[in-house]
Amino acid sequence: MKKTTFLLVFSLLSLNFALSQSIKFVRTDVDSVSSKIITATFVFGVDVVIDSLQNCTNVSFQLKYDNSQYIKFSGYRIGDFKKVSSSNVYLNPPTGDTPTNEQVINISVFSGLAPGENEFDSPNVLHLEFVVLQSAPIDQNVTFSFPKAEATAFVDSVARNIKLKAKNIVYKIHSFVDVWPGDANNDGLVNTDDYSSVGLYMRQGADNRNTRTFKRPNASTMWTSQRCILWDDAPATYADADGDGAVTVVDGLIVKLNDGLTKSVANTKNNSVQSSQKDYYNYIPEISSTNIRIPINTNLTNDIVAITGILNLDNLLKDYEFKGIEKGESLKNIPSSILISYKTNDTKCEFFVTPNSNLDRIKSGTIANLILSPKANNTEKPVLELSNLQAMKTNGSLTYLNLTNIEDETNNNYSIKYDNDQIKISNLGSGINSIKIFSYQGSMISQLNDINSNIATFDCNSYISGIYFAIINSRNENKILPILIKK
Repeated sequence: MKKTTFLLVFSLLSLNFALSQSIKFVRTDVDSVSSKIITATFVFGVDVVIDSLQNCTNVSFQLKYDNSQYIKFSGYRIGDFKKVSSSNVYLNPPTGDTPTNEQVINISVFSGLAPGENEFDSPNVLHLEFVVLQSAPIDQNVTFSFPKAEATAFVDSVARNIKLKAKNIVYKIHSFVDVWPGDANNDGLVNTDDYSSVGLYMRQGADNRNTRTFKRPNASTMWTSQRCILWDDAPATYADADGDGAVTVVDGLIVKLNDGLTKSVANTKNNSVQSSQKDYYNYIPEISSTNIRIPINTNLTNDIVAITGILNLDNLLKDYEFKGIEKGESLKNIPSSILISYKTNDTKCEFFVTPNSNLDRIKSGTIANLILSPKANNTEKPVLELSNLQAMKTNGSLTYLNLTNIEDETNNNYSIKYDNDQIKISNLGSGINSIKIFSYQGSMISQLNDINSNIATFDCNSYISGIYFAIINSRNENKILPILIKK
C-alpha cells in the first residue's frame, strides 16, 4: 500500500512538472503598459522565453500568426544560448496560406551542450522582430500562437523532451487616424467639453514617458482633418490639439480658436477615463486659512479671448507650498474655464484661462491668483516669475503680454513708505488715480478713489504684521507693489 501511495504521489508530481512549463513572448520595445499594442510603421520586438524550466539545452517550436498582410518578419538573434560558442539557430522563412493570411515559422534553438552540462534556467532563447506596415488598419488584431513547442531539459538526472504550454498572444494595431484640432474628445464638436479632455490627459508626452506619443506631420491649427499615428493611450491623441506630441495648456488655446466648429460627421464621444491622471480642468485649489493669494494682473485690449502662461516656482518652493491657481476677478463674473499643468515638486506651473462664450472677453485686471501656503511663519517677500504669457485675440492671432508682478519695482517713480501706522505711496511720474490694498489672502481691505495726486496716504493702524499688495492706478498703467508691515 505504501509503495502504491508513493508511486501515485510521484506520478502526480511528474504530471504537475510537465504541465507547468511554458513558452511565452516578452515585449522589448515598449513597457508593460503598451505591451499589447503594435503601431503602424514601427518595428516591435519580442523575446521568446521558456518559463519555469531548469537545465534547458534546446528548444524547438512552431510560431503561427494571422493577418500577415499587415506585419512582416524582419529578423532574429539568439538569446542566452549565445554564451556557448557552438550554439545555433535553425529558422525557416515564414510560409503560409494566402487566402487566410496565416503564416508559420519553424524554429529550433540549440545550445550545443549535452543535457546536464549547463545552467540555463528559464532561458530567453531567441529575440524576434516584426515590422507593422503603413497600410495596417486601425484596431485590427494580430494573434500569435505556438501550435507545437518542446524543450530538452535535464530532469531528475535524466534528459527529457518537455512539451511546453502556451497561450495565444493578441496585439491590437494602432495606425493612422484623423485629428481635428480642438476637438479634444473626438465627438465632432468643439466646445467647453474639450477643455475637460485636455485636462484629463494633461502632460502626456511632456513628462509622462510610460506610453508613446507621436507628433502630427505638418501640424496646423486649421479646422481640417490631419493624419496622425494613434498614441498608445488612444483618446489622448485628440487632446493634442496643436500636434506637438504633448498635451499642455497651449492645447486649450486651439480649443478656443476653433470653438463652435463641427465636423460634417460626428463621432461617438470618447468617455475614456484615466483614474491615475488628475483632472486639471476647472481645477479647485486647496483652500486653507493660511493660504496667501498673489494676483496676476495685466492690462488688456478689448479683444482678448484666452490667456496662457508659465509660472516659475523654483524660488517660491523653498518657503511655500504650491496650492493651485484660481480664476481672477476679471473672469469670476462670467462663465469661464481654467486649465493648469502642475505635478508635485515641479518647478513650474502652466495655466490657461478663457471665457466659455465666444461673446465674452477677458478684461484688464486680475486674470488669475497664485495660491501658496507658507512652510513656516515668515514675512519674506515671495519672488513671482512669469514667462511666455500669451493672449489670443478674436482673430486667432497670439500676442505676448506685459504684466507687472510683485517683484517688478524697476519704475523709480514709485515709492512706498511705512511709518507710524501710516502708508505713504508716491508716484512722481503720471500721478495716482486710485489705490486698492489687498491682504495676502486676496481680500481688499482699503480703497482710495479719485486721488488725482502724486501722493496718497493710508491709515494702517488696524493692519497686522505681514505682506500686503497695493494696486495703483495711474493715467498710464496699473502697478502692483508689495508692502511689508512689521509691528
